[in-house]
Amino acid sequence: MGYIGPGPADQISEITDISETAQAFLLKGRKNFLINTLLRISQRGDFSSSTALTFGDTGTFKLDRWKIEIQSSSTLQNLATNQPGSLADSKSLRFTNTSATTDPLSFQQPIENFADLKGKQVVISGYIKTNNANARLGIRDGVANPFSSPAPIVDGSTWNFVTVTTTLSSSITQGIFKVGILGPDGASSTSMGAGDFFEMTGCQVEVAPTPTDLDYVSAALELADCQRYYWRIERTAGDENRSICIGRVNSSGVGAGVLNFPVPMRVAPSMSASSNAVATDDSANSIITSPTFTHIGNSSTRMQTVSGFIIGRAVLMQFVGANDFIEADAEL
Repeated sequence: MGYIGPGPADQISEITDISETAQAFLLKGRKNFLINTLLRISQRGDFSSSTALTFGDTGTFKLDRWKIEIQSSSTLQNLATNQPGSLADSKSLRFTNTSATTDPLSFQQPIENFADLKGKQVVISGYIKTNNANARLGIRDGVANPFSSPAPIVDGSTWNFVTVTTTLSSSITQGIFKVGILGPDGASSTSMGAGDFFEMTGCQVEVAPTPTDLDYVSAALELADCQRYYWRIERTAGDENRSICIGRVNSSGVGAGVLNFPVPMRVAPSMSASSNAVATDDSANSIITSPTFTHIGNSSTRMQTVSGFIIGRAVLMQFVGANDFIEADAEL
């Protein structure tokens, strides 16, 4: 057997008896172009209870990396039971329509590196449970917009494994995966009554001639992938004085510290926060203030308070309100 490890690059060519499986493992990257496909990451809330939605929620993210498309009133719920047998550790996301409409209803995920799919044969797949005859999945690519045929079993209790195989044009201008109650092109109108629903999990977009097993990723790595697009820190029960960052007081009496993001973000994010955070310089001064953010980069930001501290002292910033949070958003 040849050598593998630190050393000249040509030593790797000496490997002659690696099994096909091991070789595939060594060369394999993540094949799924979608993130959070088992729906385990939800930094904005767990949505385990049914959540009412209206048209105003269109275009917003609920679970990480999943944007919603809605034109009438609906409910959203993230479920942890009754998953497909092969995806026993997953969750599933359900949309239930609450008033009759002909508008699309979907979950969608913008694919950042869609250019890597140009001119490639791709397989789009996922599990759908529904009681509507127009539940399907596919990609809005700006050219052909390939979508599957509707899920064949619409008894409201059976999981359908739905796929579509296609060669994407080299001229595609976007890559938006969609799954829902949709017209054949993923955008046109369709019939939907009150109580119609679809539920989905285990979706995948891969470069392949036929569907392969779902690309499993640990929850820890999936969280890191999601935090590249969105990150949130908040006060939680039992951690009422959760620290945010430490810093020092500048010559104007303003406390400033560096808040590092857990992973580098896609781009410099937009920052927002609840109205209250408390800062103290370990003296009698303790100021409740709405924090501001400057020098925002893709790996950190400067967090500042109002003035009033003792110049040169260290300052500790922490949450004080019951629902305090800070979030960084770099979503597509």
